[in-house]
Amino acid sequence: MKKKLLLILFIIFTLSCKKEQRPGPHGPKAVKRDIGAPKADRPVVKKTIGNSGGSVTSDDGTLILSVPAGALSQNTEISIQAVENTLEGSTGPSFRLLPENVVFSKPVEISFSFAGMDLDGTNPELLRLAYQTTEGYYYMPSTTAVDLNSKTLSTKTLHFSDWTVFECYGLSGPNSVLPNGTAELRLKTYVPLGPLTNNKDVMLGDYIESEDNDPILASAIWRLSGEGVINPKDKGCNYIAPASVPNQNPVTVSVQLTGDFMGSASGKTQKLILVQPIAIEGSENFTINLDGTSTRVTRGVFFSKGGALYISGIMNDKQFNIKVSANKVGNYPFRLPSAPNSADASLVTQTDFLDYLSTFRTACNENEPAFIFSPGHVEISKYPSQPGEFLQGIVSGATLFTGGNYCSNPKVVRLNASFKLLLR
Repeated sequence: MKKKLLLILFIIFTLSCKKEQRPGPHGPKAVKRDIGAPKADRPVVKKTIGNSGGSVTSDDGTLILSVPAGALSQNTEISIQAVENTLEGSTGPSFRLLPENVVFSKPVEISFSFAGMDLDGTNPELLRLAYQTTEGYYYMPSTTAVDLNSKTLSTKTLHFSDWTVFECYGLSGPNSVLPNGTAELRLKTYVPLGPLTNNKDVMLGDYIESEDNDPILASAIWRLSGEGVINPKDKGCNYIAPASVPNQNPVTVSVQLTGDFMGSASGKTQKLILVQPIAIEGSENFTINLDGTSTRVTRGVFFSKGGALYISGIMNDKQFNIKVSANKVGNYPFRLPSAPNSADASLVTQTDFLDYLSTFRTACNENEPAFIFSPGHVEISKYPSQPGEFLQGIVSGATLFTGGNYCSNPKVVRLNASFKLLLR
């Protein structure tokens, strides 16, 4: 009887370890990553908080630290500094919370906005918070709460570190492909090592293509919206483009995943969809997809002025405008038009120049941030240096907001676009 009991306990222990991998001499190893350097162009936000509690907000409004009453026994200067993000696979901002040795008698809450993040290839339900220790290791808290209405992630902690956001599953692949070309799409995730601490936080190991025995990978259902062919295989899917540029351009490839995703506050099985837009390159063209309907833009033009790139085209009765505050290849998130290395977009009519905007000053109530920005980005993949060459790029995952009457009658349109314009 005793031998049978020991055998049962051994089997239970063996099965339980398969859920989360631990570092060992022959297994996955801990990954030590560089510590992010402070961003010199970003101000440090400082605030003194005492026994009565309070909150501190980062300079751009992305991170809010809430300290409850009684968490601190004496007045303490709290600071938030934007730093470089060194977590591979993560494209979100990163912040350093100080002082490092502060002791809280109650958990403090960290709230992180993902309103301006590029969510192509992922799903907001798959976003998680992570912190980096002074030794360079990244950990994921046991749970991250996702609020889709406020577009925030939140968790509670008893210590300060460098904090950022990452995708526990992401769909990676090219944003464009030539006619008859093939785009390889792959699902990637982090090897979980742990939990290694008493508070059940999980160390993030290598960022890899999903393992063959991953049950979430096995649940993948791939779909295509637009012309072309998809061939699900191995750890992802291949998209084969049509022979010519289609009317619906870019096309979208999506995958539905089912499972109990690590770090989920719900603790329930979820069905989540990841979407990747892919533009088909061809001769000169300018196509906009509004809420799933594609239209070719006429009279597409572009020019550079004052270190910025301006792109414009007429679509039915509307004019679509893009401003990129740079003259080079790169990815540019939507921000204020005056911000460096950023993009701004608008969809206007002759009678309403505040029709739909990628950046809008809300001022609807005092609890909202001063500005809201579209998610997504403008990608410039080719920049012409002489006549006869093309300006080429895409607008990916944009949400444009109504302008003048946003507070009283808010509306949005979802927008993707691709452009290939000749420098004459």
